[in-house]
Amino acid sequence: MFINFAELYASGGTFDRQEVNTSSKDGTTTIYGGYSPIADPNNPNIEDAVWLIRKLVVTESGGTQTIECTWARAPWNRRSSNETIYQYGKP
Repeated sequence: MFINFAELYASGGTFDRQEVNTSSKDGTTTIYGGYSPIADPNNPNIEDAVWLIRKLVVTESGGTQTIECTWARAPWNRRSSNETIYQYGKP
């Protein structure tokens, strides 16, 4: 878990958009960061455009944090969908 927003920002502060999801069940935090292919954030097609998305999964176990970083190209509104396939290395 990130101690403060400075650490979160350092983990990907240059993204066009980020989302942080935490699970109290298993202590997992998932952070999505995306680069938009559309420069105008008010463009009505921005959610459906194909973004470059990083999925960072932070798992805590005892005093150890495990961080897994994977990438996908998908619409931002499908970043957490089971249909979106993430892989190691930027696609």
